[in-house]
Amino acid sequence: MHKPYERGSTSVLTPCSFCPSRNRAACKGIEPHDRSGSAALEAARSPPRVYEAGDIIHAQGDHGDHVFNLISGWVETHCDMADGRRQIVHILQPGAIFGVDLPGEELRQTATAITMAVVCPIKTSKFEELRRRFPAFNEQYISLLLKVRRRLVRTLTMVGQGSAKERVGGLLWRLALTAVGGDLIRPGAIIPMPLTQRHIAEATGLTPVHINRVLRQLREEQILELRDGNLIALDAKKFLALAEPGADWATAVQSRPDLEAPAARFRAVNGSGERPC
Repeated sequence: MHKPYERGSTSVLTPCSFCPSRNRAACKGIEPHDRSGSAALEAARSPPRVYEAGDIIHAQGDHGDHVFNLISGWVETHCDMADGRRQIVHILQPGAIFGVDLPGEELRQTATAITMAVVCPIKTSKFEELRRRFPAFNEQYISLLLKVRRRLVRTLTMVGQGSAKERVGGLLWRLALTAVGGDLIRPGAIIPMPLTQRHIAEATGLTPVHINRVLRQLREEQILELRDGNLIALDAKKFLALAEPGADWATAVQSRPDLEAPAARFRAVNGSGERPC
């Protein structure tokens, strides 16, 4: 069950200008210095909602009346089958938008908080009004949908044709890239990855037992490790090759010689017993 976003004991309505996701998601289409657009965006949204890990934000079959911007935390959207099986379609990070469907249609997916999550809901009718009034907002929204489509095509290809290692490596690489802001992943990088083996299994079409075996193999091959809610890129070059078959590491780092530096941080973690943050 969601609760209002609170600071101390006082319920607050955080102005859009202070939102950490203001320059991401569809909101990016309205410039902060655009007073008319900013005022319309502020008026369109509802108070942010806070969900605990495991809370359902919206359920498959609901008649959705809100579009959601993810301000903080991780959320999964999944399709549920009658016999209890489910397929995770998206694992969302801050800046993502979800709850979008055809007007009047039932939602095809359930959205569940993986971690504590703060979301900003906008009534669908008001969201559509913003799209009509502000072309840049609409263009940003369409751009986000196209990016989602590209990710879905890549995921479908990997699930249909990739090996178990490629499925897992591809999923974790794409999530890690998003977590670091789209920058290339550095050797030894420690990246937040609050996923269970069940999450990875339901996103890749494998069983949790199989995921356990694959993760052990990736750790033994010194490619990556999941530990304490973090991903450690033990060998970023091998990680990239696994996630993007045919990708050229030299091209990826041609202007980034610092990426080839020794993974000093990981050695410090391994050698000193420091816990990943």
